[in-house]
Amino acid sequence: MTDVNILRQLKIMTAVLNRTMKDLEYYKKEGCEFNTKIELMKNQGRDIHDIQQQEKCLHETLQVYHEVLKRLHSSYFDLKTFLTEYFDEKLAEIDMCNLPKPDDELSTLLRNAYMELNNAELKYNILSQCKENISISTENMQCDNDV
Repeated sequence: MTDVNILRQLKIMTAVLNRTMKDLEYYKKEGCEFNTKIELMKNQGRDIHDIQQQEKCLHETLQVYHEVLKRLHSSYFDLKTFLTEYFDEKLAEIDMCNLPKPDDELSTLLRNAYMELNNAELKYNILSQCKENISISTENMQCDNDV
């Protein structure tokens, strides 16, 4: 791969990881909204068929959430592998704890990629999760403000 193609691929992989994290947050929020809506409908004594319809929507959201979580793991490990393969020596030179202000395109891209990897690790605890053990349930979504 030429240097231009490597930089282009780095940009793409970093953007994919970033977009996937945004998608996951969106589906988490949507799942929490469905949970809240279903509980409210039950408390109001709404028709069981209306509640079941909302539960179907929740289940569909959970399935999509599960797929996006798999994509997040995949994009995370793809980017990590790519960085190791093409930039292992360059990454060793950079102090990742005190990232300097980037002075060239490569440093900027490496800094952004590293920050996205860290965000994914911290926010989604990727290193301790395993793709096969991700279950489809509301427990994965941990709503911030349960009503």
